Amino acid sequence: MTNLVVALQAEARPIIETLDLVQDRPAGIFPVYCNGDLSLVVSGIGRTHCAAAVTHLFHRTAQRVDQAWLNIGIAGHQQVPIGSVLLASRITEHASGRSWYPPYVLDIKLLRSPLVTVDKPERCYPDCCAYDMEAAGFYQIACRCSTAELVQSLKIISDNPGSDLDLAVDEISLLIADQMSAIESAVRQLSDLSHVVDTVRVPPDLSSLYLEQWHFTVSQRHRLATLLGRLKVRSGQLPNLPGTSECQDARGVLRWLESKLSALPVNLSVPQGKDAADRDEQQS
Repeated sequence: MTNLVVALQAEARPIIETLDLVQDRPAGIFPVYCNGDLSLVVSGIGRTHCAAAVTHLFHRTAQRVDQAWLNIGIAGHQQVPIGSVLLASRITEHASGRSWYPPYVLDIKLLRSPLVTVDKPERCYPDCCAYDMEAAGFYQIACRCSTAELVQSLKIISDNPGSDLDLAVDEISLLIADQMSAIESAVRQLSDLSHVVDTVRVPPDLSSLYLEQWHFTVSQRHRLATLLGRLKVRSGQLPNLPGTSECQDARGVLRWLESKLSALPVNLSVPQGKDAADRDEQQS
């Protein structure tokens, strides 16, 4: 199952037309469009609405785990030309300062850029980033519904410093329509990856090996299962169990697994500038 989340009906229109989506009935609090294993929800503007729409769609699609989630929409950028398409390499919630790093799993040659989610339209573009109003709300909730590898944000640049922020509906739709090839490629790859994830399950006896060696709290057990699952998806195999001298407690085990995950090779697109340094710092 692949779920698309957009803020505006104008953003949804070319996607609905190209992917032959049909409005789901009965209508809920958010418009939902479907075609087989593909669903799209229109959230409205803002991170709170977007988070609510993700929750709504998750419950509407039978609450299946390991679904793919893709946030699509327009965004401003300090430097990237209008009409360009990019994937978020870092998502920052301006209000709280929190950041998340979507894993690099899509084998498509798209620009990657930091993305800042703001609560009102950005007019100053203080940093070399993309700016939107939904991605942080989307990412936080979607990652609770699926593994992080299946949660991505794709943005089409609609404005730069000095440009008009008041775009007509048709202008917004055209920006999306012009990048449907990239959108379809991202949707296809996420869908394929979700099928792989659906078939990959960490054997219970492997988790039990960790639980026998170290004491894990309930939340640490959930984190352990998540990390083992992500390692299995990304590499196809799991590392040998560390020794107790290497990991003295559950926190050490989780840090060790996180380091193994961070060390895995990534795909073709590489973050640029400050974002690359930020990721390196996060992984060190």
